[in-house]
Amino acid sequence: MEREDLNLEVKRRMNDYASTLLRGTVTGYSTVTPDNLELKIQKSHWEYSLLPVWVLTYRSKKGKVYTYAMNGHTGKVYGELPISFFKLGLMLAGFIAALTPLFMLLGGLVL
Repeated sequence: MEREDLNLEVKRRMNDYASTLLRGTVTGYSTVTPDNLELKIQKSHWEYSLLPVWVLTYRSKKGKVYTYAMNGHTGKVYGELPISFFKLGLMLAGFIAALTPLFMLLGGLVL
């Protein structure tokens, strides 16, 4: 949805919210009828959001909370995932061990 499409709806919701807040400050009357409600927006800022968004929250054994989010439309990611350097080292060692014979074979054929 574009910003222009949402602009009127946002203003309507802001007016409703402001009216509700003002009614909550008036006490001692059985009914309150606003005569005029004018909302002036001094500063406005828009942020676009693309959906779907997937959010993963993980609590480690040590109690640290990791939050990771991915935009399903663009594939952009945000956050940090828990990393086990021990498991990462084992994976790297296995990868090197699997590729070493291949490089030795290719190196022997090229020479």
